[in-house]
Amino acid sequence: MSTNESRSRDESEYFTLQEFEAAFRHIASANDAKRQAREMIAGRALDDNGPPWQLAPDILDLLSLVSDSCAERVREILNISVEEARERRVRASTRFQSHE
Repeated sequence: MSTNESRSRDESEYFTLQEFEAAFRHIASANDAKRQAREMIAGRALDDNGPPWQLAPDILDLLSLVSDSCAERVREILNISVEEARERRVRASTRFQSHE
């Protein structure tokens, strides 16, 4: 399966509001993270008739830091090897500092 085929589904549906909040807490205060997550989910709901959403690579990297389960879903979305996914997660953990 090509990367484009694997990314044809609405990627934001792979993750919960709570997972988005946890991801954004790596780069924002708890209140800002909650607001950003809600705006992302609300934006998706308003754009139901548009093309499937593709999350930016930085957002996917943040989501990979939330849990092993999120990291696996990110790996599947990007259609990358387990090793490449591990490397991206390590790089992301050094790039993003938690605000908790």
